[in-house]
This record gives sequence, structure tokens and C-alpha cells, in this order.
Amino acid sequence: ISITLFLVPLNTIIFPNNPIGYIGLFIFALAYINGCNLIDGLDTIFVKIGSATSLAFLAISYHYQSLPSMMFSTLIIASLVSFYYYNKEPAKIYAGEIGGSLLGMLLFIQANFLIEKFNSINHQDNLPTKLIATILIVSIYPLAELGITFTRRIIFKKSPFRGDQLHLHHIIKAKYNLKASQIANLLTIIYLSTELISYIVSTIATQSIALYSSVATISTTYSIICFKYWKKSNSKTHLNDIFMNLNEKPIYIVDGKDIDSLYLKQQVASIKAKTNIAA
Repeated sequence: ISITLFLVPLNTIIFPNNPIGYIGLFIFALAYINGCNLIDGLDTIFVKIGSATSLAFLAISYHYQSLPSMMFSTLIIASLVSFYYYNKEPAKIYAGEIGGSLLGMLLFIQANFLIEKFNSINHQDNLPTKLIATILIVSIYPLAELGITFTRRIIFKKSPFRGDQLHLHHIIKAKYNLKASQIANLLTIIYLSTELISYIVSTIATQSIALYSSVATISTTYSIICFKYWKKSNSKTHLNDIFMNLNEKPIYIVDGKDIDSLYLKQQVASIKAKTNIAA
């Protein structure tokens, strides 16, 4: 409902009299918000991936001379750098649903500022395919995290909305036993490498082909690292494991009065000890 109300005036500005554009904006907004939510799984990942994405947006904004988008990028980077103090390992605060949704919405607003600027320069109502491809490329990590997560849950016949610990960062942690900050650095390198490959492809071919290459690169990376774990998690539980779980477990019931009695004795002993020390 919130996204719908937000997009109604936005659509009239960017894509007037274009219902298809409104549907695209709606899907785009949902993807950004939920994709950014999914990357807040370990310490510092949210900050590092978010900062890298915002820096890429800043470069595009400078290229198209979109002042509002540049301002958004600067504010996002400054906020994330400040937040790093609380999110560094071991994290005191996580971004959570509100922080992830806010970052996703800010990136989405930046993207629309760029589209509006592109349309004003070129005086056209057609969807700027080249710019859309560029925006998708710089947002590839959060969007790919969402798309791959939903796809593999559906393939393995699980609810796409049910959380799990089979994301790339969780599997890397289980497989290589790295620290959260090291995993965040590794994922940022993977993300930036994907961006670099896409940029090289865009100079040789079109921006659309560069987008396909970025999707292929990130999907291949996920498959190589994660597929074995996804498949293993979907395997049927062995019959012996079921019977092991059915075995009786000893349950100990402790009377609350006994706990109170022990606590009282401890308090009396502590008072006597302090009295002896004072004497």
C-alpha cells in the first residue's frame, strides 16, 4: 500500500499516461526494498555492499549530471560510514527491516531521479533502455540476492517468503569458517568484480549484453559456491535420524523453592564475608 501511494505521483512525472511504466516501477520498488533487506545477514555486509552500490550510483549520477541523485548518494554513503561504527564486528546494531527498506527505497528514488533526468535531456517518453540496464547492473548484488533466493526456494519446493540460512554469506561462513568482516570484504570484491566485467563488456558490446553478463557472472558464482548446500538441505531426512529424534530425553524439574533457598544462603554467606572483612 505504501509503495502504491508513493508511486502514483511519481509515475505521472516520469511515465505519464503509461500504465506499463507504473507496473515496472512497482516491481522495481519491491525488488529494491526486499533485496536490500536480505543482505543484512552478517556484520558489516549491509554497510559495505550498500556503500559500494551508492558509490556506483554516484558515478552514474555525475555522468548524467543529476544533482538530486548525487545528493542522495552522498547522504547514503555518509550515513553508512557513520553506521559502520555500530555495525562493525561484533555488531552492536543491525540495519534490520526498517534500515534495509529505507536503503532500498533511497536507491529506488535515485534510480528514478536518473530516469527523469535522462528523459528531460532527451525529450522522449520511451523507456531509456540503456540507462535502465546500467541501473540494474550497479544494483546487481541486492537484486540478484532477491531473485536467486526466491528462485531456488521455488525450485526446491519451499515457500519463497520463509527465511533460512542458505544465503551466500551464510554458506561461505559455514564452508570456510571466515569472520563476518572477511565475508563482507569477499562479497564486496565479488560485487565489484562483477561490475568491472560488466563495464568491460559494455565498452565492447551494448549495455543490455553487459547486463546479461553481470546476471550470468553473479548467478554462476552463487551456483558454484552454494548449489551443493541447497541440494543437501533439500535431501530427505534419513529414517534413523527420525527415530533418534523420537528417543526419550531426560527432563529435570527443579522446585522453585530450592532455587530461592540456595539464593538466600548465597546472600547470607556474602553478608558474613563482608562483615568479616570490615571487622
